[in-house]
Parts: sequence; C-alpha cells; structure tokens
Amino acid sequence: MKTKIKNKKIEAATAIIAVVLALLIIGVPTMIADTTPPTPPQIQGPQYMGEVTITLTASDGGTGVAKTYYRFIPSATGEWIEYDGPIPVSTLGQNEMEYYSVDLAGNNETVKTQYFYIHDIDVTPPNTEIDIDGDLLQE
Repeated sequence: MKTKIKNKKIEAATAIIAVVLALLIIGVPTMIADTTPPTPPQIQGPQYMGEVTITLTASDGGTGVAKTYYRFIPSATGEWIEYDGPIPVSTLGQNEMEYYSVDLAGNNETVKTQYFYIHDIDVTPPNTEIDIDGDLLQE
C-alpha cells in the first residue's frame, strides 16, 4: 500500500516538474499592470446636444443642379441616397456624412465630408399632472 502511495506522489511530482520545465523553456507569460487611463474619443467637427437636422443646398452656375446625394459612414449598405429634403439625425457620438451633387450636364462635384458629434442628453421635457382630492365646492 505504501508503495502505491509513494508511486503516486512520485508521478505527481514528476508531472509538476515537467510543467515547470516546460514553462521555463517556453517562457511564462508575464502580466503587466495597465496604469494608463483610457483616452476619450477624438471628436471631429462641431458638437451638438440632441437631434440635428441637415439641409443640403446645391448651386450650379451653368446648366443647373440635377441631383444631390449623401451617405453616412459607416452605413449598412454604403450606397448613396438621393437627397429630397432635410435629414434628421439623432445617432449619438461621432457622425460622418459624405455628400455631392451632379449638374444637368453630368458633371460630378468632388465628394465632401462633414464630421459632427451628437452628445447624449435628455431632450424630452417632463410632464407634470395634478390630482386634488377633497370635497369640491365649485369647479
């Protein structure tokens, strides 16, 4: 019985030594404490509180403007959307919008980019109601 216990102890010790040797040969990963505070996101462009409305106005001194297109980056499809009126935007955080126009002669304007940032605020006003309990004499 003592021999079996002794053999098990020797096997366990051998396994531990093998693991220690493997770690010494391979190298033990070391943990380095991260003491650097996170940096806030870089904000590009003007900053707004709450929803904004974007209006695009194109002009052309020649044949006239045919169409104006826009898209937000990143977008689900990356496809350009034909502009047909003011665009409400309420996406919080950094926003990037690209836009351009085409004139009636088929000339494309160079794509322009506008960055803006929408801060997270509560834009819904409160609603207060009153309830008076008692014997009403006159309304």
